[in-house]
Amino acid sequence: MTIATLKRTRILPTNHTLQAVSATCAPAPLSGYDAANLKNPARTKLCKVAGTTMTLNIRLNGVPSVAALAVCGGEPMRGIGYSVNATIRAWGNDVAADWTNAKYDTGEIPAYPPAGSFGAGLFGDNAMGGYISPSTSRWWRPVFILFFAEVQAYEYWQIQINDPLGDGYISIGIVGLCSVVELARNITDGWSHTPVDTTQAERTTGGGIKTTRPGVRYVEMSANVKGYPTAEMWSLSHMFMILGETTPCFVAFHPDDEVNSPWTTLYGTLKYSGLTRPANNLNDFALTLKEQPTLPAS
Repeated sequence: MTIATLKRTRILPTNHTLQAVSATCAPAPLSGYDAANLKNPARTKLCKVAGTTMTLNIRLNGVPSVAALAVCGGEPMRGIGYSVNATIRAWGNDVAADWTNAKYDTGEIPAYPPAGSFGAGLFGDNAMGGYISPSTSRWWRPVFILFFAEVQAYEYWQIQINDPLGDGYISIGIVGLCSVVELARNITDGWSHTPVDTTQAERTTGGGIKTTRPGVRYVEMSANVKGYPTAEMWSLSHMFMILGETTPCFVAFHPDDEVNSPWTTLYGTLKYSGLTRPANNLNDFALTLKEQPTLPAS
């Protein structure tokens, strides 16, 4: 399978999984962790199974155009919800039963491309994702995105995660079968990536921490775009009007940057602001993404 060459920031504005007719999981999910939770965009409900393989069967509402598969987790301290050895594979088909002869097959893709250390080899030939050590910090919740070389249109999808060397559980917070919008201009250098922690601490008279009230941890990313053509600006502005400031989406700010893609591939609410026109038919504006928080950290 040929993977599309990526250069500019890509936004995944529509996740068709959220409007799916049905979503089921094998083996049977743990109590309270049903596959129907994947239709919740808030990232606070999980689908979780015991075992080394999770197979999701999703029936979309109609036959929408799908240009990317995206996966992210929702459990603090467990990264994306499976180990660095995991693989992901997806099939698209016109019927639900015959997956052996599915019309579309991504092949088995490493969930995390192999790397010897942080900052090395973080972007694989087939997908985006970063190497995460076994001592993953509760800050780190990577996002996996596989951009298809061609748009696919199928009603039935099967997604399988294999993790034979994991901890005996597989959990995910969001699965996206998404549309893709690639910006006409890329973000400029000088973007910012800021961690936020809403945990509240009660201190003793001596200044030490006495008790804490668990909060959520997430990141905010800001970037600037310059020289955006006016002809393209109006359609982009319309997309942001539809998204609003409360609908989360996947964003790959640096989709083919080996060092930066794990830091700048996020799931959250996105807005643009500060639109100016310093030159005829060219526009400058800022993009701000607030990562959708996961479950409160313990």
